[in-house]
Amino acid sequence: MPSLRNGFGAALILASSLIAGHASAAPRAVLELFTSQGCSSCPPADELFATMRDDPDLIALSLPVDYWDRLGWKDTFAKPAFTRRQNAYARVRGDGQVYTPQAVVNGVAHAIGSRRGAIDAAIEQTSASVSVPITLKREGNALRVSVGSGDANAGRAKLVMMPYLDKRDVAIGRGENARRTVTYTNIVRDVVEVADWSGEPIARTIPLTGLADYDGLVVLLQAGPPARPGAVLGADRTAPRCHHPPAQAGAPPMAGPAPPPPPRPASASISSRPPPPTASRSSASASAIRPSARPSAAESSARPR
Repeated sequence: MPSLRNGFGAALILASSLIAGHASAAPRAVLELFTSQGCSSCPPADELFATMRDDPDLIALSLPVDYWDRLGWKDTFAKPAFTRRQNAYARVRGDGQVYTPQAVVNGVAHAIGSRRGAIDAAIEQTSASVSVPITLKREGNALRVSVGSGDANAGRAKLVMMPYLDKRDVAIGRGENARRTVTYTNIVRDVVEVADWSGEPIARTIPLTGLADYDGLVVLLQAGPPARPGAVLGADRTAPRCHHPPAQAGAPPMAGPAPPPPPRPASASISSRPPPPTASRSSASASAIRPSARPSAAESSARPR
């Protein structure tokens, strides 16, 4: 498939997904939900994020991780890069907290992804950081990204783009969510660097030539390099022409009964779960971000990793 990266960052193709022009208020928060089709605690968070995605004050994204694939079902949207991004957030915060479903709020706080109250509290604590104006505007066959000025003392930041799929239903054939159909929304397919920012206004033009597989685009201005992602300083998104394809099976259910879920923690009230003990924590690096593969036709409270 065509690469999403070229030179300083960028040719994203969204040809039939954008409407002319763009007018939206700056968001109060960017929410990144680290979720998995193989995690039985995740569907309530996926449902919550499906409701939050329509809030104009929020940009709510799903980033499926791959460390639960060993439990009998391979997540059809998961990317190792998203697992690396989740681990990088934990290292920067210094708390080592990695679990599903985990909502990372404005790059600096986290909460169990199915707990709206905790997410709202994290938004209140962090929304002041989202202060740099960013606008996306359609100009002919291109998308113009403009970033305003900000506090130069905040250090260097990265402008990154995240193409996403608007909504997909997945029929899960095995694992903890066997025989369930789960709806995923705003499913990120890649994280691509576009430009550096050091406090002065910048602008970039992104050609629109192809890639109609994607339904929209989010642009983030984020402190720190990809290996150490920090506070979200600004964000904007396209206004996609959303389409809702029929339910998609991640893979045909395999013959025989689904394997039993792994033992639960002793506390019956726990709403998040850590990754398997054998899952290794990958180190994030700038070189770890790769262009995504074209979405396939087949393209889930919290579990500590």
